[in-house]
Amino acid sequence: RSSIGLRAEALAVRAYGLARLGRDDEAWAAAEQRLELLSRSADARLRGTAQYDAGSIALATGRDADAVRLLDAALASHEAKFPHALARLRLTEARLRISDVTGAALELDRFPFEPVGPAELPEALVPHLERVQALVAAADGRRELAGEGFASAAAGWRRLVRDAPPEDPYATTLVAFGRSAPGGTVEPAVELGRTLAEWAYLLAEEGSVQ
Repeated sequence: RSSIGLRAEALAVRAYGLARLGRDDEAWAAAEQRLELLSRSADARLRGTAQYDAGSIALATGRDADAVRLLDAALASHEAKFPHALARLRLTEARLRISDVTGAALELDRFPFEPVGPAELPEALVPHLERVQALVAAADGRRELAGEGFASAAAGWRRLVRDAPPEDPYATTLVAFGRSAPGGTVEPAVELGRTLAEWAYLLAEEGSVQ
């Protein structure tokens, strides 16, 4: 692997790690530095992967318009090595956050056409999908459907937490993508907490309008 490729991968590890620690500005700076580094690369696949990572960091750090722009660009690169199905769900969520409910619904419609392989952990994609479907339903005023989606997603994450081997909390590297651990980690306990918080917010909203 070239020195540029190694440096770019190190920046990806740094960005994901800092975002996980809540150091949002530093995480975004590392993601931007990686984008700049690879903007001069002739390899469109590397640029597409960097856009996916930066878009994911943008979503995690509240830079929603940047997340839409970058994830949309990444998904236009069909040969880049990143989980396209998960990227489509993240783009759906990013569009919701900028109040583009129609656009989010369209992204969700495109989800079934994204390739899914064993390295993308299909069993984890199911609760991911159910959560995002619930978010779209809630934004569209379909509260009952949203509640059902959150309940199903929470149950799915609970199963993954329960079934995780004791020596490995389901933190799985996407080896088939040649990615580092931070870029391919699935944390069911974290996802469960996020889903329950969003479900609780929905219930609180329902109570406030009754």
